[in-house]
Amino acid sequence: MSVRQELKRFQRRGRGYSKDLEGHKAAVALYFGAYNFVRRHETRKTTPAVAAGVELKQWSLEDVAELRRKEEAKFEEAFGKLEKP
Repeated sequence: MSVRQELKRFQRRGRGYSKDLEGHKAAVALYFGAYNFVRRHETRKTTPAVAAGVELKQWSLEDVAELRRKEEAKFEEAFGKLEKP
């Protein structure tokens, strides 16, 4: 299946069409992350990341959410101080 078939943000006809670049980037990054780290592929019987040796185990969506929370906390810690006088 192609990315255009899987990710409706590339099709202008639907409601999921990306109107701003930042939202589009976030959706595409999430799609490719889930495709490579979470989704088990039938031909390899594992994820592409595990098959390539990048990761030792298949991730769950909970792992992705936890990683996002950690990154957001690090960002707030680093840049939150800049906004306060």
